[in-house]
Amino acid sequence: MAKQDTPQTGTRSNGIGADVLRYLENHPGVTIYLSDLASELPQYQEHKIRDTVNSLRYRDVGGSALNIKTVAAGKAWRWQPNTVTENPNADETLYRKRMTTASGTVIVESEDGKLYSIRELDI
Repeated sequence: MAKQDTPQTGTRSNGIGADVLRYLENHPGVTIYLSDLASELPQYQEHKIRDTVNSLRYRDVGGSALNIKTVAAGKAWRWQPNTVTENPNADETLYRKRMTTASGTVIVESEDGKLYSIRELDI
């Protein structure tokens, strides 16, 4: 019999990874506290739940890292499905970070030498 993945990877259809991911997915846009998850998933200890959320985020299981937003490190998260779709016809251009200004604006340079200021989007 083939060895199954550990529950922390979230790649099985059952286990702590799947349970935590399912709970987050069923509450989109809602801030979920560790205490909420612990009371809804009483079969798991809080530290195991926290480790599992971190694992889902950092191992990018099934694209989960794109959807799990940290509200309070190790204490609260929000499932926020990515609403931006990739355009398969979009041109790909490489940008290189050149500097960050005192006000926090990031300046990048495109492949053709043009400079742009960029900012993080709150999606």
